[in-house]
This record gives sequence, C-alpha cells and structure tokens, in this order.
Amino acid sequence: MSVRTRVGAIILNKAKTEIVLIKHSGLFPEVPVFYTLPGGGVEEGESMKEAAKREVQEECGLTVEVGKMLFLYDFIRPPIHSINHYFLCDITSGDLTLGYDPEYAADAQMILSVGFYPIEKLHEMEIPVYPLFLKEQLQRHLATGVVKTEYLGVFTQIM
Repeated sequence: MSVRTRVGAIILNKAKTEIVLIKHSGLFPEVPVFYTLPGGGVEEGESMKEAAKREVQEECGLTVEVGKMLFLYDFIRPPIHSINHYFLCDITSGDLTLGYDPEYAADAQMILSVGFYPIEKLHEMEIPVYPLFLKEQLQRHLATGVVKTEYLGVFTQIM
C-alpha cells in the first residue's frame, strides 16, 4: 500500500459564513454521494500549495491564493493510505463553476456539483459532509481567528 499526499482547500465567502463544497459521487459503496472540500492528490514535482491551487481551478473554476495550513490527518483504509493537508484559501479571481476531474473520462466524472454552503448548517445537510470534523474545526478557527496547524490523528473509517 503506497502513501498518497492529498490537499484540500478551505474557501470561505467574504463574510466567513459559507464554504465551498463539492458534491461528489461515492468512492465507497456505503456512501454513494457526499460533500467534500475541493482538493486531490499532489503530483510529482508539485508543492502542496501548487496542488491546492490546481485542484481548485480544475474542480470549481476559481483562482485562489493558498494560505496557511489549518489541519492535517491520516486516512488509512486499505488499499488507501493518504495524508491530507487542508489550507485556508482566498479567491483572487474566477466564478464558481462545475469543474472536472482529469483522472476520469467525461462520462465517468465524480464531481456532481459545486457551491457555497452555510457553515452553521453542515451537520444538518441530508448528504454527509466529509471530513466529519470540518464544522468543528472551522468554528474553532473562526471564533479565535488564530491559524494554528493541528494534526487530528488517524482515521480508519470514512471521515
């Protein structure tokens, strides 16, 4: 089992009340559809910040400035082991539009929609939002305004 480095982009609206989420078809049979942050794998020779910027452009049509890392965790569920790094990002240009995943053919895309969603309502959404700790981590960050990178541990189930 190889280890994959992944990045995620935390993109808030100017009022810091909404977050960009991607509606994604499932990777696991028990979760056919879920919401998650824009992001993906780091390519060879690419920095994590470059990867976050590229993934946001591909998946939601936005150009962002990648800021500080807010949190990271391991996801280990054979055959997958990924180390996930989440960065705060600011929109510099572009319009939020449905993007694509270049790893999949046009008729096999897993990105279903993209939009801004209220942070307060993440736990109330009918479709799960991953990672599950997203709302708690964001509320703590927004309440303090302090960006302190935190390692959240190892997750073995769908986050």
